Amino acid sequence: MQIFYKPQAETEPVSLAAMARANQLKPKEFEQQDKDHLSGFTGWEPYEPVEEWMLFPQNLGPHLSIDEVAVTNGERWTTLTNKAAHGKKGALAAMIQGTNASDIAQVVDKLPASARAAVTEVTLDMAANMELAVKPSVPRAKLVTDRFPVQQLVSEAVQDIRIEWRRAALKEENDHMKQARKKRKP
Repeated sequence: MQIFYKPQAETEPVSLAAMARANQLKPKEFEQQDKDHLSGFTGWEPYEPVEEWMLFPQNLGPHLSIDEVAVTNGERWTTLTNKAAHGKKGALAAMIQGTNASDIAQVVDKLPASARAAVTEVTLDMAANMELAVKPSVPRAKLVTDRFPVQQLVSEAVQDIRIEWRRAALKEENDHMKQARKKRKP
């Protein structure tokens, strides 16, 4: 059987199920045919492990952000990103396996010195290792604490106070109820 794709499949994302229905095929069967024969999926080789770090010096900018991320199986990586890219193409300047400050600093030092000297600000969380990692590599940059961990700490403190006040209010209410029962009042 010959399969005819709608022209929009060339320019717009279309699901395999939609293509199957457009060609009067059963979606599940078409998806299985794609997996087994059309896509070449069964012949894919397992990926090779990545290096311990990756650098993209062309993505450096004056405003950077450094943070740790969990990838898989508890594996932690540190990312250095250009904030001007807003998480899109060209954002990743470095990706380093682990969170050890000296390891991160050694890799960041591999970036061109002129580009590091142009960095004016680095946003980081409140982890001391991140500050130790970037301070020697970009000494002219102002280190700015990311607002999210600060907001989280404030939110937790407010929650603790709210719970404490709620417990005090419940205790006071229970005491009033006990006194009312003793005096046989409603």
